[in-house]
Amino acid sequence: RCAEHSSKRAVGGPKRRVAPFPKKILKKLSCATGRETFATKQRYTNPTMLSPRPPASHILAYAQTLDGGGVEKALLRLVRSWSEVGRRVTLVLGDVTGPLSRDLPTGIETRILGRHSMLGMGAIAALTEEIAPDILFCPGNHYSALAAWTKMRLGHRCPPIVAKISNALVRRDHGAAFAAAYRTWLRWHPHFVDELVAMSPA
Repeated sequence: RCAEHSSKRAVGGPKRRVAPFPKKILKKLSCATGRETFATKQRYTNPTMLSPRPPASHILAYAQTLDGGGVEKALLRLVRSWSEVGRRVTLVLGDVTGPLSRDLPTGIETRILGRHSMLGMGAIAALTEEIAPDILFCPGNHYSALAAWTKMRLGHRCPPIVAKISNALVRRDHGAAFAAAYRTWLRWHPHFVDELVAMSPA
């Protein structure tokens, strides 16, 4: 039946350019259900053709400091690029001082909390509700706890959360107990992260 279904799909209907995702898995997904689901289309085909959401016009991102970490450097490059293509960007910072402050792009909105501890950064939840962006961008693994906190506080009022993977998901530098706890924490991410972004295939 799967073969019959896939042949009918191949003969009839328009061809779609599939994103970098194994075609044989796509075929299994559609054959298993007897039809191509909306979720399958939305995630694994050309997003500009089928996505029900318009491009995010207002992006809210956050970081503790501008002291020079790799995550923060990457975030500033992304913020600059988003601003250059016409997106409105709001950047929430615990502390604006530091070597990277000279790289802060012009033309973006900044909110300075005055406290750069993770506890102080917890104000991101209230600010997200106040600012009401189209998406909340989590710049790296280190910051995902704040994304979880925001989702827990706001519930259905929380905008979609997009998180960037900044560290390996399998850490060889962790001991057995810490590695197990880390894997458990990673398994919770689908409960509060809507989309994951990787900057490279590594």
